[in-house]
Amino acid sequence: RDLHSFPTRRSSDLHESVYDQLIPRLKQVYGSVSIGDPREPNTLVGPLIDSRSLHAMQSALTSARRGKATITGGERIDVDGSKESFYVRPALVEVADQSDIVKRETFAPILYILKYRDLDEAIALHNDVPQGLSSSIFTLNMREAERFLATSDCGIANVNIGTSGAEIGGAFGGEKETGGGRESGSDAWKQYMRRATNTINYGTDLPLAQGVSFDID
Repeated sequence: RDLHSFPTRRSSDLHESVYDQLIPRLKQVYGSVSIGDPREPNTLVGPLIDSRSLHAMQSALTSARRGKATITGGERIDVDGSKESFYVRPALVEVADQSDIVKRETFAPILYILKYRDLDEAIALHNDVPQGLSSSIFTLNMREAERFLATSDCGIANVNIGTSGAEIGGAFGGEKETGGGRESGSDAWKQYMRRATNTINYGTDLPLAQGVSFDID
């Protein structure tokens, strides 16, 4: 998830002061991305993996329409003339609130856009999802950045950089439904270890824990 506080399944929370300026720019970008064979160097968006993925995406967009969302893109397009290829145009979905479909991880090129008033509201929206892999905030306010890093319920939290989720050299892993330890990074070896508490008494007495003593005649 991304929080934007200046103009600059994924969802993005936009501050109301920049919403109207940023949305047209996003629509322009989404309408101009190159879609095609992922093996070609100029291709930005390749096909969905199969017909089930296409159905899942269209089902998500249908649910969003029922919730009165404004959708730009999302349609299937013909790139190579094959009925077995599932190319789609990325979808930009403007929603009024964070409904169940926004919280669902569809695994399709869908960007849900929500408007927020203040950082408290944005962080509440950000954390109120079952996933917790990667997150980011775009801001020039250091207090906002520090607060986001301290409260983002994700394994990866970034400032002024996107949510790629694959930062080289950093510990990779999430929380909640995307939890389960960390890979890479300086502490990655710990997940392969088992912690044990061991005490060795080299003395001739038998000390008892927590200062307990027994007076035995």
